[in-house]
Amino acid sequence: LFVQLYRNTFVDFMIANVGITIFACVGSIITSIMIICCFGRSHPTNYVLLFIFTICETYMVGGITAGYEPKIVMMAGAATAAATIALTVYAMRTKKDIEVFMALAFVVYLAILPIMIICIFIRIEFLYTLYLCLGIVLYSLYLIIDTMYICKGASFSGRECNYDDHIIGALMLYIDIIMLFIYILRLLGKK
Repeated sequence: LFVQLYRNTFVDFMIANVGITIFACVGSIITSIMIICCFGRSHPTNYVLLFIFTICETYMVGGITAGYEPKIVMMAGAATAAATIALTVYAMRTKKDIEVFMALAFVVYLAILPIMIICIFIRIEFLYTLYLCLGIVLYSLYLIIDTMYICKGASFSGRECNYDDHIIGALMLYIDIIMLFIYILRLLGKK
């Protein structure tokens, strides 16, 4: 009863306060750009921007999860945690070069793009499920790439993650894990 009341109250709050929802969406995009492009290495500012980004993302993910049953959200959270741990261990132990995973991510992206466009216009259950599965694979590859980039010091395109880039690394991992959670949640919830 409490969970149902919370879900209804949060959804009603988001509908009644569209401005806050738009602010959270725009704030998330702007703060992530500010972190990556401008303030990733300036000490107090990057922490504040990451905090604002986290608040905006939490609000938006809360709105997404309010539309699902609590059991589905818990299953998606557990699956995301297990996948994150397994992929992090794999990224730390693998001997493969980071370019292999970058190439795989590009191929999966090229496969997901036309399926996503078709799913926007035509609702075919099989294609939608395929789209969600490919999204899970794509963000799993991104999680491996970003973990290798941050923890192993792997470089791609001549860029390396320095000690000063810990906020940018946290942002990259946070986005990967949240997107992996959302794709798993959509797959389990059939919405």
